[in-house]
Amino acid sequence: MLGALAAWTEDGRPVEVREAKVRALLADLLLSLGRPVPAGQLIDDLWGADLPVHPAGALQLKVSRLRQALEAAEPGGGTLVAFRSSGYLLRAASDALDEHRFAALTEQAGAAKDPRDRRWDCGEARRWRTSPTSCLPSRRSRGWRSSG
Repeated sequence: MLGALAAWTEDGRPVEVREAKVRALLADLLLSLGRPVPAGQLIDDLWGADLPVHPAGALQLKVSRLRQALEAAEPGGGTLVAFRSSGYLLRAASDALDEHRFAALTEQAGAAKDPRDRRWDCGEARRWRTSPTSCLPSRRSRGWRSSG
């Protein structure tokens, strides 16, 4: 990821995730978007060798705070963080990360036969970072977007 982690609601309001460990948790889940991340890996990523007294409980608290932040930003947002027997995952659309949208736009530009289409797609790929993208599910799409 390049740049700061930022997320927005469907209508462009920023999602406030104030605590550093909770932002780190969100980043970790975004890197494995849609795939479960084992609790042990999350604990290791968040605390490394400086483990809290009760690592599993501390992780559950951070997950709860992430759910609260997403829910506070938009009703239903907290349900995007799910637990499976294999770990925690962030449920989101495939274009949830700006990185994925950028890659799709550049691929689309490369495949365009008409130079005007290629120029438009490349321009869109360059601008993808300048306007807020939505991160929480809309009532229509149930997808979310994040920048980071």
